[in-house]
Amino acid sequence: MYEFVDFIFRNKLNKDFEKKIKIERIALENTDQKIEVLDLGAGSKSSKTSKTDKISRIAKTAVSGKLKSLWLHNICAYFKPKYVLEMGTSLGISAAHLAQNATKVISLEGNPAIASQARKVFKNLGQENIEILTGNFDETLLECLKKNELPDIVYLDGNHTYEATLRYFNQLISSRNEHEMILIFDDIYWSKGMMQAWEEIKQHPDVTLSIDIYYFGLIFFKTNTVAPKQYTLVPANWKLWHIGFRPVKHG
Repeated sequence: MYEFVDFIFRNKLNKDFEKKIKIERIALENTDQKIEVLDLGAGSKSSKTSKTDKISRIAKTAVSGKLKSLWLHNICAYFKPKYVLEMGTSLGISAAHLAQNATKVISLEGNPAIASQARKVFKNLGQENIEILTGNFDETLLECLKKNELPDIVYLDGNHTYEATLRYFNQLISSRNEHEMILIFDDIYWSKGMMQAWEEIKQHPDVTLSIDIYYFGLIFFKTNTVAPKQYTLVPANWKLWHIGFRPVKHG
């Protein structure tokens, strides 16, 4: 457990990839191009009601930040999965990080216009191991589970509602057939509904280990760990004494 968590928090990106992904982020955040809005999920807390939106706004508010992207990269770097399934492509930044250490990534996206922009990012990065399927998650997820081999890692970053999160979780565990699948839930503190869903998922009898690293909740079904079953972990540099507070001394 220590080795895994320490790796997530401390491992760094390859310098060449880090440079390339930085260029893509800057380009997305500074473009004036607009695309059609089609949100099939819970939306973003800063989303607009107009039928079009700027790519730059999406890049600044709805795309995984550098730290979250790094942690996703590191999770795959540690496990080196053959197949990763992502639910919620957005502009492709998170999929690009996942794909660095995976043989194949299939990413599900509800908005065809956003998927088109993500494909441009993958092309610029020279990543040919990422495939995007567009459509409603309720349809594309079942399609993936039926037509493809079972994923080793699933990153759920799409419909952030209590009902949808539990629905996708149940679909995944009912299809895994003892497959050693790892689930990564994004934004587990995004809303009361997400927090409730996360609490219920942790208590599922098939879950042998859960790890809360604030941005993500990780679920494991097969582990050799004895106890505790649930971990809540924070990087050392997030501890209070690193922002002016000091730990209380006893004795």
